[in-house]
Amino acid sequence: MRWHVDWLLRLAIEFYLVKLQTYQLQRLGYVQAIYETGARVTHDVKNLLQSLQTLCYAANQPGDPAQVAALLGRQLPQIADRLKATLEKLQSPQIEAPEQRESGLAIWVVFADGCLAVSDNGSAVADAVADALFCQPVKSDDGLGIGLYHAGRQADGAGYTLALTENRPGAVTFSLSQQP
Repeated sequence: MRWHVDWLLRLAIEFYLVKLQTYQLQRLGYVQAIYETGARVTHDVKNLLQSLQTLCYAANQPGDPAQVAALLGRQLPQIADRLKATLEKLQSPQIEAPEQRESGLAIWVVFADGCLAVSDNGSAVADAVADALFCQPVKSDDGLGIGLYHAGRQADGAGYTLALTENRPGAVTFSLSQQP
C-alpha cells in the first residue's frame, strides 16, 4: 500500500512540474516574441540609417548632378516606404470605436506616507485578470497586455511593490510602495 501511495505522490509531483514548466515556457515565449519584434524593428531602423548615410555620401561625391538627382529620385521613395512600414510595426493597436472606453472616467493620484496611489472610478478589473496582472501578460482588447506585467517587474527590481490595492466598481486603485 505504501508503494502505491508513494507512486501516486510521485506521479502528482511530476504532473505539477510539467504544468509549471509549460506555464513558464509559454510566458517566456511570449516575452521572447516581444523582444524579437523589438530587435527586428531596431535592425530595420539601422538598415534605413545605413541607406540614408550611403545616399548622403553619394550626393557629396563629385560627378554629374543629374545622375545624383536620378539616384536620389529612385532611392528616397523606397526608403520612405521602408520607413513607413517600420513605423507601422511600432504603432499600438488602434481602438476601432471610441465607445470602448468608459465615459466620465475620473482619475486621482495621491502620494502619502511614501506610497503613490492611482485611482479611478471605472469598472473593476476582472478577477481572472487581476490575479495575473503583475505575474504574466494578460489578454487585452486594445493592447499587448504586458504594460502592468513589465511595470511590476521593474518596480520589483528597483525595490518597490506595484499592487492592485482596491478593485471594485467605481473604485480601482493601484499603488506603488517601497518594499519593507
